[in-house]
Amino acid sequence: GTFLLIGLLSQWFLNAPESVLFALFLMATLFGGSLILPKAIRALKQKSLDMNVLMTMAAIGAFIIREYSEGAAVVFLFSLAEMLEAFSVARARKAIREILSITPQTATVEDGGKDKIVPVEQVEVGNTISVLAGERIPLDGTVMSGSSSVNQAPLTGESQPIAKNPGDTVLAGTINESGTLKIKVTHTFKDSKISNVIRLIEEAQSKKAPAQLFVDKFSRIYTPVVTLVA
Repeated sequence: GTFLLIGLLSQWFLNAPESVLFALFLMATLFGGSLILPKAIRALKQKSLDMNVLMTMAAIGAFIIREYSEGAAVVFLFSLAEMLEAFSVARARKAIREILSITPQTATVEDGGKDKIVPVEQVEVGNTISVLAGERIPLDGTVMSGSSSVNQAPLTGESQPIAKNPGDTVLAGTINESGTLKIKVTHTFKDSKISNVIRLIEEAQSKKAPAQLFVDKFSRIYTPVVTLVA
């Protein structure tokens, strides 16, 4: 982007010589093309003409006919879109990491009158778990005994702690603030609300929007046709 901007300003206002413009726009194209060219090469190896191939051909063609600024601009805009897509994926991964960070990895299970600490994945529906004040609730369940206020903000965003008494539902990842709770597990870890949130984030990233699906199908026909016509 910096090389493209300097090149455009030099072209429009400074009437710079062609050799200088060529160098500036070439640098802009090489930097932007580093995100596009590897994908174009992979597509060609798979005998496919995708948008990366089209952008690469457009940039090369622009330089051949000495329209350096056009080649650099095409590559810059396309690589900017690639970068924004990568940024959105990184944000989704960060969201998943943050959710996992608030989920306890172990639970205190009552087993024959004794408490036993086990991984949350091994806790079954119907088991009774103990959660002390200040601890995070490891699994979804129903309060069997004890009263407390539970901070559900990490999961639901509610600003005030919610009073929990026998019969009330509690969710994994929320914080038991005041008293000890005995909880009967109603969902295994993979079926808990917090696991569903993680699964929804993953699905949102893996599924393409209808517009994107249309573009993918359209480009399979459009790209080779427009290449032949050009």
